[in-house]
Amino acid sequence: MRVELRATYEVESDKYFWLREPLDGGELDALRRQVAAVYADLQPRAFMMLDAAVAGEPTGAQAVREAIPALPEVIAGIPVRDALEKLADALAAAPPPPPDRRAVVERALDSIDVQRVEEAVSWVADTLGFLLPTAMSLTVDVYVVAAGVPLGGLTGLRIDDSPVCFVQVREQEGSAFAEALIHEATHVLDITCDNDTSLVAQLRNAPGSTHQLWHAPYFIAAAEATRRFVDPQHEDFGATHGYYAKVPAELARLTDEGVVEAIRRR
Repeated sequence: MRVELRATYEVESDKYFWLREPLDGGELDALRRQVAAVYADLQPRAFMMLDAAVAGEPTGAQAVREAIPALPEVIAGIPVRDALEKLADALAAAPPPPPDRRAVVERALDSIDVQRVEEAVSWVADTLGFLLPTAMSLTVDVYVVAAGVPLGGLTGLRIDDSPVCFVQVREQEGSAFAEALIHEATHVLDITCDNDTSLVAQLRNAPGSTHQLWHAPYFIAAAEATRRFVDPQHEDFGATHGYYAKVPAELARLTDEGVVEAIRRR
C-alpha cells in the first residue's frame, strides 16, 4: 500500500477553527459565542461530525449551505441541518484569518519531510494490522490550521462522506507536529480498513473495552513511527502532553497484555 499525504493550509478551514477558539475579548467573540451556542445543547462528541463537515469544505460556507438540503434532519441524534446552517452563517460572517496564522502553518509544513511521514504512516498500518491491498494508494487529506481544533487533531467525514483530517500547529511544534499528522492519518487507515483483523478492531471488540483502549495504540504507534522515520529523539505526545496520564487503566491493560511492547519492538 502506498500512502500519499496531502497536508495543506486551507483558508476557510483555518477561519472556521479560529471561531472555535476561546473568547479573548476581541472582535471575533460575538461569532465565537454563536458557534459555542450551537454545541451547548448537543452531545459532547457532536463536534466530530459537525467540525469535519464544515471545515472540510475548502470553498467555505456556501458549499456547506448547498449541501444541507440533501441531508437528513437528524443523524445519530444530532440535528445536523439546523446545526450546520448556524455554523455556516457564523463562518460566512467571519473575516479572513490574520496573515500570521497562515505564516505559522506554512513554517510547520515547510519543516516536514512528507515522504518520511508517509513511510511512517505505512509502518503504522503494518504494525496495527490494517490490511489494505498492496497495490492500493491511500490519499490522506490533512488541513493544517494555526489553532482551534478540539484536542489538537480531528479526523472525520466531509459532507460527501470522504475522510478528512485537521491538525493544529499551536502546542504541537517540532516533532509533535509530525506525530499529530501520523496519528490523524491512522484514523483514515482505520476508516478505510473494513475488516475486524486489525489490532485496533480486536481491542475495540474486546470484553470490557473502552474508547481509549483501542485509541491509545494510535498514540503509541504514531510516537514510535515518529522516532523511527522523523526524529530519533522524539518523545511520545502521550507523555509530553498528558494523554497517558488520563488513561492509566487502559495503558496498564495494554502493557500487561504485551501490546505496548509489541508495538515499540516491531
